[in-house]
Amino acid sequence: MGSSIWQIGDQLRVRGQRWTLRDLTAWPASTELRLSSPRRSAFTILTPFDRPTTAGSAMGIRTVHARRFLHVLRRAVAAATPYGGSIAAARAAVQLLSHQLEPLLAMVRHGIARVLVADAVGLGKTIQAGLILLELAAREAGFRALLLIPAGLKAQWRQELRDRFALEVEDADATWLRRAAADRPADVNPWSLPGIYLTSIDFAKRPEVLRSLEDTTWDLVVLDEAHAAAGASDRRRAAHALACRSRRVLLLTATPDIGDRAAFTALCNIGALDGHDAPVVMFRRAREDVVPGHPRRSVLLRVRPTPAEQRMHDLLDRYTRRVLAEASARDDRPARLATIVLRKRALSSASSLAVSAYRRQQLLGGAAPSPERQLLLPLADEDPLADLVEDDDLAAPGLADVREERHWLASIIEAARLAARAESKAARLARILDRISEPVIVFTEYRDTLERLAQLVRAAGRKTETMHGGMERGERERVQRAFNRGGRVLLATDAASEGLNLHHSCRIVVHYELPWRPARIEQRVGRIDRLGQTRRVHEIALVAAGTVERLVLAPLVARAARARISGGVAAGLLDSLSEAAVLELVMGGELRVPPGTVAAAPATRALDLRDEAAGEVSRLERSRAYLARSPPREPSHQPSIVLCRLRRVAKRMEWGVVAVFAISLTDTDGRSLHSELVPLRLDAPPSHGLRGRAVHELCASVRRWAGESGHPLYEAVTRLAVEVEGRVATMHRSAAIEMTRRDEGLRRTQPSAAAAIVQAGLFDRRAVVAHARATAVRGALLEGIDARLQRQAASEPLEAQVELVAVLSIPRQAR
Repeated sequence: MGSSIWQIGDQLRVRGQRWTLRDLTAWPASTELRLSSPRRSAFTILTPFDRPTTAGSAMGIRTVHARRFLHVLRRAVAAATPYGGSIAAARAAVQLLSHQLEPLLAMVRHGIARVLVADAVGLGKTIQAGLILLELAAREAGFRALLLIPAGLKAQWRQELRDRFALEVEDADATWLRRAAADRPADVNPWSLPGIYLTSIDFAKRPEVLRSLEDTTWDLVVLDEAHAAAGASDRRRAAHALACRSRRVLLLTATPDIGDRAAFTALCNIGALDGHDAPVVMFRRAREDVVPGHPRRSVLLRVRPTPAEQRMHDLLDRYTRRVLAEASARDDRPARLATIVLRKRALSSASSLAVSAYRRQQLLGGAAPSPERQLLLPLADEDPLADLVEDDDLAAPGLADVREERHWLASIIEAARLAARAESKAARLARILDRISEPVIVFTEYRDTLERLAQLVRAAGRKTETMHGGMERGERERVQRAFNRGGRVLLATDAASEGLNLHHSCRIVVHYELPWRPARIEQRVGRIDRLGQTRRVHEIALVAAGTVERLVLAPLVARAARARISGGVAAGLLDSLSEAAVLELVMGGELRVPPGTVAAAPATRALDLRDEAAGEVSRLERSRAYLARSPPREPSHQPSIVLCRLRRVAKRMEWGVVAVFAISLTDTDGRSLHSELVPLRLDAPPSHGLRGRAVHELCASVRRWAGESGHPLYEAVTRLAVEVEGRVATMHRSAAIEMTRRDEGLRRTQPSAAAAIVQAGLFDRRAVVAHARATAVRGALLEGIDARLQRQAASEPLEAQVELVAVLSIPRQAR
């Protein structure tokens, strides 16, 4: 084998390790190669007995002017990435905030497999997920991610990922699934190809869809509005089954039900592999801690009820107390639920109470359930959004004497219909809208209240959009776009209070009634009080005087708002109070904050990455600035060491030579894990003041000295490389332990959620075929996991490489 294929300085890979070629001697039948490495002693091999492969060519020397030298250094600094640092976030079209980088660092640098982001509303949970997606897609070949998103937010997610991160996602709905199945061979799972799949949790939970999703493993599963999958439901079973088939899990929610310990534990355990996973790492930040600025201005407007409305509330109060007394004696929860519904409907509007009281009267008289209620069929990608009252909520008898109860309801219906002729809240809302000349959102809990308000507002000549749970997804998206372009009034139920961005032209929210769970207020206001809002946000709550809304709910909301501003133990009050706790207050009980606080939650663990994230933001912002001033150039076919000889220097500069070395660490697969630039000042040789060839010889000498064992420069560079290697190896081992634990858990067979939802018939041949196919797929997945575990088990210490990047020659000043 001839010696001409290698040159002194080439980077060669021999026996799984990387070396630098320092000298070679050609013999008739072989070539003697003398190799060196900063972390190992010299090594000699003979070819063709050893077969080295080229890992990098010897670089030439290129002389540049000072300006070009500065451009090269800027690009080199921007490309240097510390262990676990982001290699892609600088490209994102977002303002980099340190709290948004903490979940990314947890996964990439510390190997955390499951992360729960429970920030306050409006702090950019979508951006945090986008940064993780961008980073993992840049790092891992064949990256595959599954995004489980509420159907109404899919378009917004798709646009955010495309515009901010240049990520193209597959909108995986029923139409896509039919097309993908038709375009691929029958034995190819449509979900198995690399990519980012965006689908709704309601679509994914359908048994025929979930079966194919369970036959794959994922690099990342993202579950948005994860609190909706915290209960015992098909959503929970599907989300947990898919998360248990992913190497990493990211849960996003602004309203974790911390007060309900069972629900909160179920949320934190989504994707947990029994016996293998550590508790989920939770990040929970308040807006005031992250983005100090103009505080929100909140106003509670007391509305005096009309005499007819007051009589309606008095009758309802006497009736519900009778029902609750009897229901409590016999532990009748459905009857208690019916009273809650009626009380909430009365605070929403008199017309809403009239509708529900009349329907309850009919049901107690033996009326059949409403024909409008149907079984859910797999015809859409989402379940209906709840802003109507179901018959099941009203049908349970409350009093032992049904005739007496129907008499009570008749009186309430009559009082409600009289009160509905002139409602005090509707009149107050009309006066508020007359005084506001900019866009405003009015939230109400129920659809029939919304429809009545829409009639009144439109009759006053105001341009109005409505958004409720009965609208198709495309229609809700159209309303969102129209309002963001400058719509005047948006009337919405709480179906529009999760996830949507409505802050582009609006800063005012009106609560037509106070929700019985205070956390829902934050969901509503969070549509406009979020990152990107440049003006002070105003919220107005209409409160009926002389009712439980004024006596109980309003003080509760005010107390929760003070807790949100001041922080401390009471800061979790919004999340801790369930509707059951509020009911106790309504019925005259005392406020008791549930003991299940975040700090005491056994299902979570803390990880303080604030300092790391702040440092990472500084590095990325510096990289952005450097790349803006020195844009990347097309890669050269022949890399070179840049040499700059300054001609005119400041008097304070000392003459000599500054050599810039790049220290990089790679794993056994040759992937770069860490890189940094190190400048070393050298004593200038006697020929330093010369020009021409002598300057090139100086640069060549610096490169040679760095590879000569025993030379002071070699010793200095080797010492630096060993220090860097030791520092990074500790973090790498810790992250590898976390990921190995997760991979070992993934190797275990996970139960099928699709089979639990729908079981095959006893003589259904498809079940046998599906089992055989799942067994084959499982075998292929295990091969991939085993290969990854073998690489992790056989991993050797990190390998350090040192390369000379640039040399700066500072001439002696003329005296």
